[in-house]
Amino acid sequence: MRPWLGLAATALLLTACASSKPAPEEAAEPTLESLRASLTPLQRQSVAHEAFLQSLILEDQGQAPYALEALLSTIYYDDSDRWLLMQAVQHMRDLRRSQDAVPLAKKALAMPGATAADWELLAGLWLDLGKTDSARMALDRALLVDPTSRPSLVSLAMLAEREGRLKDAASQYAQLAFLAENADAFAKKAYQIWGRSGNRDSILSLAEGLWARNHNLRDGLIASELLARQKDPSWRRILDSLPPFQDPDTLRPAVHRIRCHWLAGELDSTRLRIGNVLRTTTPEVDFSLVGGLQFENDSGEALQTMLHGLKPDSTSWRVYSILGVLHISRNRRDSAILWLDRSLALDSNQASSWMRRCIAEPPSDTPVAQLALSRAFVRHCPKDVQARWLLAQNLEKLAEGRLHSKPWENVPADSEPEATTLRLEALQHLEATAKLDTAPDRSEFERAALLERLGRVRESDSLLHRIIAADSSNHIAMNYLAYVLADRNQQLDDAQRLIDRALRLAPGNGAYLDSRGWLRYRQGKFEAALEDINAAMEAHRSDEVILEHRAVILEALGRTQDAIRDWTLMLERVPGYKVAQKALKRLQPSPRSPLP
Repeated sequence: MRPWLGLAATALLLTACASSKPAPEEAAEPTLESLRASLTPLQRQSVAHEAFLQSLILEDQGQAPYALEALLSTIYYDDSDRWLLMQAVQHMRDLRRSQDAVPLAKKALAMPGATAADWELLAGLWLDLGKTDSARMALDRALLVDPTSRPSLVSLAMLAEREGRLKDAASQYAQLAFLAENADAFAKKAYQIWGRSGNRDSILSLAEGLWARNHNLRDGLIASELLARQKDPSWRRILDSLPPFQDPDTLRPAVHRIRCHWLAGELDSTRLRIGNVLRTTTPEVDFSLVGGLQFENDSGEALQTMLHGLKPDSTSWRVYSILGVLHISRNRRDSAILWLDRSLALDSNQASSWMRRCIAEPPSDTPVAQLALSRAFVRHCPKDVQARWLLAQNLEKLAEGRLHSKPWENVPADSEPEATTLRLEALQHLEATAKLDTAPDRSEFERAALLERLGRVRESDSLLHRIIAADSSNHIAMNYLAYVLADRNQQLDDAQRLIDRALRLAPGNGAYLDSRGWLRYRQGKFEAALEDINAAMEAHRSDEVILEHRAVILEALGRTQDAIRDWTLMLERVPGYKVAQKALKRLQPSPRSPLP
């Protein structure tokens, strides 16, 4: 590319040429090279200076490409300034001309006084061009100039991690942690990499060094635990000098001390501390306690042995309950049930043990066992909200399993007496939870849904309106009410406002798109309805409700063959479904009898 010259620089160049010795009359027009050669060093510097000023003006005006050309003109007439060369390199990289910038960068770096930043810029060019080996060599040269250069160390660490050289990456992150004022991010990376490879010695070395320098809580925790693991008595000194925990209301301080005593082999002290935790905390923290006392690749046997060693006292039921938690966390349901049953035998009024026992019960298609457990839970803890909530959920599950019609069909409640009886009982328990301040947020919505399934639509609609009025972000209730109104072909304008609000709060939700599609069908907007249903199908391909809606809409559009396809698919998924059978009979009349 021909070097660019500003008008002022060009005028200065022509003036300088005019003052030089005149050329013969028949001489050829001078080239830029010959003009530059005819200038004295002082004149070349003047032209370069003028071009540099032009580059500054153009850059200030936001004309970066022209500013770069002016800067290249500066270098064309005076390439002895390393700083100007590197400025041009940076500009070229910003304009994604890294390939063109490399020769200029090499020329600048061959001059005396190259800085670490100059070498880092060259490394950036090589990285842009995908030449990682060259980039690494440039970064190494930068570190020769400045061994503490953070950009070089960060780049080398990231390169090493990307290439799978984890040992080098961790070492460089550790070096950065010692150099940086805020060491947390770099130390965390080093700990993570060494942790994956099991390099505890390096983790300990870094943690001890950072603890000695910064007295950071995290480094002290890591150092004290690793020293305790090595049976090094200095763990106690670090533990005693740890700064106050920022979360004193959690188990973290107590659990850390338990772990250190445990790792150091001080079993009596460990048991004493576990007993103190059980006496001073609530059962709600037991899952956190078990999680905090687990070690990497630990089967839980050590913790089980430790809990067995506790002396029997008033917390014995809780010890067995924690053992149940331990086995639940290891997905050992059978043994979890044994421990939890033992806990309930000691104290059958502990809600936490009942809830864990319900969690441990294997899931099944017919939740008879879960229902029996949740009934016992309510019988022993009648004022516990979770007990009644869980019982209501299990009653509804069992009711769905006892339906003779399909769950999405609108059938009178009295045509399903068994399911209706179960749902009425579930409703009673949800009404009991509604009177308590600690009721789950969804209990009112579940109550409204049950009322609708029982055919008490006015009560259901009224409750849903109250739920939405109390919480303007409850798009679940908005969608439910909009759908049931559309399904009943009532208050379609209200349904439209509700579903629009729900979709603004949860854009693209497949169930909500189905609701709007069904509403548009009720409004006679069949094409728009089909668009929504197809979008809903993308999100819920296996949903029979959406498939049935689409079949109905296709039939309304006169697309008989497409409707037959969907009704046939519906019948394959739900054999014996009478609605689909009637639709196919209606759309596929019997063939005529052959002529005699």
